Amino acid sequence: MKFFSCRFDKLAGKRAEKNCIKAGGQFMFILKAAQETPIRVPSLARERRQNVKRQRSFPYGAKPYLLKNLNFRALLIVLDSAGAGQMPKHPRRDTGCNTIPNVAERYRQETGQEIRLPNLGALGLGNLANIPGVPPAANPAAAYRLLSLDPIPLTETTTSLWALGGVETGELVTYPSGIPAEIMGQIEDAIKQILPTPVTFIKDGRNISGTAIIEEQGLQSQRQYGNRPIVYTSSDSVFQVAFFVGREVSSREERLPDGHSIIEEIEAGTSKFFLVSDEAVAKMQDICRTIRKVMDESGDPALKFLRVIARPFVERLTPGPQGEKYIRSATLRQDLTATVPGQTILDAATKKGFHTVGIGKFAEVFGFKGFGSILPDPFRHTTDIDAIDLVVQALSGRGAGIVGADLVELDERYGHRNDPLGYAEQLMRIDAALPRIFSAMEPTDICLITADHGNDPTRGLASGDEYRIRGTNHTREFVPLLVFGNMIRGGVDLGYGRLSDVAASIAYFLGMRYQTNGTNFLNRILDRSVFKFADEGAD
Repeated sequence: MKFFSCRFDKLAGKRAEKNCIKAGGQFMFILKAAQETPIRVPSLARERRQNVKRQRSFPYGAKPYLLKNLNFRALLIVLDSAGAGQMPKHPRRDTGCNTIPNVAERYRQETGQEIRLPNLGALGLGNLANIPGVPPAANPAAAYRLLSLDPIPLTETTTSLWALGGVETGELVTYPSGIPAEIMGQIEDAIKQILPTPVTFIKDGRNISGTAIIEEQGLQSQRQYGNRPIVYTSSDSVFQVAFFVGREVSSREERLPDGHSIIEEIEAGTSKFFLVSDEAVAKMQDICRTIRKVMDESGDPALKFLRVIARPFVERLTPGPQGEKYIRSATLRQDLTATVPGQTILDAATKKGFHTVGIGKFAEVFGFKGFGSILPDPFRHTTDIDAIDLVVQALSGRGAGIVGADLVELDERYGHRNDPLGYAEQLMRIDAALPRIFSAMEPTDICLITADHGNDPTRGLASGDEYRIRGTNHTREFVPLLVFGNMIRGGVDLGYGRLSDVAASIAYFLGMRYQTNGTNFLNRILDRSVFKFADEGAD
């Protein structure tokens, strides 16, 4: 019998030992992590391994059944809107946008301190862009790459996450100058034929910030409490519907009237409590589901919006920093997405028997399709820190497969609100929480941290009237990709790629044949010294 030792786990500090055993003419190997039950899996014959290696079809010459038994698992974390530099082809309003570096620069200017991202920095974030306070790492723990949004025409979360999942989309209907009144009227008439009680839209239709529209139109909607939802849009393919559902209260102990619930929201580490009407929330959900149904069944391409978004809001207990009267609820928000136009890597992995977990908005964007588990259960939108805790929970559960999470607060709470200081502070909170994930990772896990687009809250360091001109929409930028784990060779600069490269690489990692436009980069960075097979002639 011969023994071969594996190196230390770089991230979790666990020692993984591998013993290759010759028994009855068949080689077995044991992967043994700290306090884990040993897993015995037959290897492939030597000749077959060599043949597979030449074809570079599967990592370590392994087939899916072998990788499932070894609990090979890919973790995909999306830092929503964390762009890293404008793309060559971009709208004029995005000129100069560079989300993470510009946020770090504005933070330094306004606080006199450097942004602190020690964990992302150690992985190699500073090797991808010139970020004040995040210098290039001498020995990055991750391999790194910049991903282009091209050829996807839209700059938004859904199509970017679909591309990360292997499905690239073409043109979709958008109304950057506002939704025409006849389109809103057509949808309103259609849902009146379906719903038992009449609904009349406040047909604003503008491409406008959601926080701005509820300040302008919120009182009119509030007076008719759920019967006058406000319709508006953005530069994305979205039909957004804002609903008044209740009011903010001082604490959870507030007297609870019949037919109401208290919802707790966390904003920048502070708890807020909303007393909401159950009837109003149910009506909001029913109206938006009906709008989605009308769009999906319509043959009119002008109605084919990518997303219908329910945007509940409540009356503030006290005016906001700028005198705002209303505040939105992230927990009660609902996104109803069109069907993904193809098979994603999640669908393919599920069919092969791998376990897939979708956390928060990540699952919602894929229409809850292609997942073995969805967290939290029951489903709701989560804060970024809650999502990280759910990732840790998922990593403690069932083995081989894919875990996906979208950390949305960077985009929703800070990017769209032109709040660079809040954005920087949220990035630091996320960075400080990452070691929880590192510690939960097993030796056969890899993690890919990336983003879906930019949303530079400085608007390219704009000031004065430029903010009004540039608005609060997403910015078309390259996004960073950091790939790390016990089996990954850190410090490799992978250059430039496209979003669908992620799906191609995960497919390769799980030993699956999956058709996508992306290119596998993982074969360039897998450290094959982690798994060594014994020689045929070993004693």
